[in-house]
Amino acid sequence: MSEFYSDRTRSDRKCQYCKSCFKARAKERYKGDKEKYKSWGSKNYRKVKREVMDAYGGVCQCCGEARIEFLTLDHINQDGAEHRRNTDPNTSCTGYNFYLRLRREGFPDWGLQVLCANCNTAKGAYGECPHVTERKLAAQE
Repeated sequence: MSEFYSDRTRSDRKCQYCKSCFKARAKERYKGDKEKYKSWGSKNYRKVKREVMDAYGGVCQCCGEARIEFLTLDHINQDGAEHRRNTDPNTSCTGYNFYLRLRREGFPDWGLQVLCANCNTAKGAYGECPHVTERKLAAQE
C-alpha cells in the first residue's frame, strides 16, 4: 500500500502529504469549522446524487418513488459485484465517489437503473421486487 494518496491533478499523481499528515491536516481544518464542512458535504452530496439519479431516470423504475432520500442505483443484470471486481482498485464504486465518477464520465451506460431502497433490497434478497411479482400476477388474471 502506498504511503501517499493519489492526486490526479499532480504530475506525479501523488498527494504532496503522506497519508498520516494529510489526515492530521484534515482533522485540524474540520475542528476549525465543523458546521461549514458538515453543511457543505451534505448539500453537495444531495446535489450530485440528484444529478446522477436524474441522469438515470429520476424515479424508482419499479414503484415510481421519487424522494431522493430513498433512491439508489442498481445494476440491472445483478452484476454489481462483478463490476466492482473488474474496476481499478483505486477507483471507488460506491456512494458519493461513485456518483462523482459517473458524472465525470458523462453518465455512462453501465446497465444501471434507479430503484428505491426497498425495491433494490427486495431485488437483491429475493431476485425480484414484490411490485414485479404483483404485476405479473395481475397480468395473468
